Amino acid sequence: TTTSTTTATKPSLIVLARDLHPPTMLVHIPPLAQQLGIPLLLLPGRASIELGNALNIQRTSIMMFFPFQHENQGEEEEEEEGGKSLDPIDSFVEFVKDQIPVSTT
Repeated sequence: TTTSTTTATKPSLIVLARDLHPPTMLVHIPPLAQQLGIPLLLLPGRASIELGNALNIQRTSIMMFFPFQHENQGEEEEEEEGGKSLDPIDSFVEFVKDQIPVSTT
């Protein structure tokens, strides 16, 4: 038998569309992300529709990227990228996090 343990991991990045109505539906997300130290990317304009089109759905207001855990992560993969193995999503998240200005508050 195979057993899997689920551990709570926090998102690597949260993408939030600002055009959601009413805006109070997601108003708790930015302070929570700041408190937990999760980078937050706020998208202006008609972002919920554009994100929805990218995902082939009508609209979406929030996307969370979680780190990918390889089940069979061997020694060969750990040696890549300075000890870390990055898949395309992780690479995208790292790129976006590098572009977000760090607030000093």
